[in-house]
Amino acid sequence: MTSCGVYIHIPFCVKKCAYCSFFSEKSSPEIIDKYVDELCREITMFAEKNGEVSAKTIYIGGGTPSVLNLCQIEKIFDALYNNFKIDSPEITIEVNPNSANLFKEYSSLGINRISIGIQSLSDDYLKKLGRLHTRNEAIQALEAANKYFNNISADLIIGIDENQKPEKDFIELKQYIKHLSAYMLTVEKGTPLSAMILNKKVSVATEDSAVDQYNNLLQICEENGFIRYETSNFALKNYESKHNSSYWNLTPYIGFGPGAHSYWNGERFFNEPNLNKYLHGEHLGGNKAVSERKKSVSEDKNEFVMLSLRTVKGIDLTLYREKFGVDFFTDYGNKIKTAEKYLFIDDKSINILPRFFLLQNSVIEKIIF
Repeated sequence: MTSCGVYIHIPFCVKKCAYCSFFSEKSSPEIIDKYVDELCREITMFAEKNGEVSAKTIYIGGGTPSVLNLCQIEKIFDALYNNFKIDSPEITIEVNPNSANLFKEYSSLGINRISIGIQSLSDDYLKKLGRLHTRNEAIQALEAANKYFNNISADLIIGIDENQKPEKDFIELKQYIKHLSAYMLTVEKGTPLSAMILNKKVSVATEDSAVDQYNNLLQICEENGFIRYETSNFALKNYESKHNSSYWNLTPYIGFGPGAHSYWNGERFFNEPNLNKYLHGEHLGGNKAVSERKKSVSEDKNEFVMLSLRTVKGIDLTLYREKFGVDFFTDYGNKIKTAEKYLFIDDKSINILPRFFLLQNSVIEKIIF
């Protein structure tokens, strides 16, 4: 039986944030109902074609999954439990503070991990980002989640402002969470934030300032037992995200919904990020997924190296041999020499040295290109 991670995309938001370039839309309750029905149909059609598949992790992301009502969430879980073998997996749902009102119901459905989009505990920064919640609503959501969940993650954005101090946010958050995801703000072309910067209405942190903010956050996290296990992710021991870790280990995963990506049978493909087409059956369930690449051992090797080096554990040399049937150094020995000064190498793994961790893209390029 094949095991995989399952990603469910909910492409709806009450309002798009100023910095966001991800696929999401405002919509009516009727359209959301139709979407949930089609999503369940896609899940069923996938299962009919692939037989019994074990879901090791389930991640419901967006968009804003918490805009769905209880009936809609229950329909999705019925489809998952009817079509996958599910045996106590990690099940995560993303929640925004302004729509966080079903924690008790989520728990009763078997969801055991909550990811809350805090982004900042500054009302000024939240307004700048175009977020719909306030600092107080963020704290209220964290307090409410803690009544029903032990495994809670919060998102923060770094680089919102030259004077931002994300480590102060962490000090307030740490009493509520076991996991932190901290992302550098990326100003994407075509977003409202990009236009505001271009028109000199707002400014954001310089790259150097954002790096300093990251390093300050890293220090305070590790002083409090939140160990960096991937570039943007920190967790107390045993609270690392199993779902996200499966991406970095090159474990198969299936994505349902428009814009969702999959890695299955060595191939990469995705559903077109178009809600109207999706509602008319153009998705992987109807053999209409868009091919990203066909099966390729050489591409798998490069992806495994790239994704592994984003993690603190680095490249597991035993796992590499198990996956590809060949010693890592047979494939990459010559290229490793060009990057040796950035690496710690022993007989078990290859890791980027901590002081070079934010230079990982350059180090990875030396090895796989």
